[in-house]
Amino acid sequence: MRNPQRRLPVHDLQMINRFTFYGIGAMALAAAALQVVNFAVWNFFWPFFAAIFVHLLAAVMQFLRMLLVPPSRA
Repeated sequence: MRNPQRRLPVHDLQMINRFTFYGIGAMALAAAALQVVNFAVWNFFWPFFAAIFVHLLAAVMQFLRMLLVPPSRA
């Protein structure tokens, strides 16, 4: 269920870097596909490690954006 009081203003949505958003999304989709193939066929460790790496990379990118992007003036 969506909470209408938890909407981001349009100004905040425009600040999202599309390259970063879609890049991390594509990497997460690839890691999820690797997990599915790994579960069904391979049974190796490296796809599991790749999924962990993608999550850590996304967390580091979000942390760096929080530190480096100046706050918006409301």
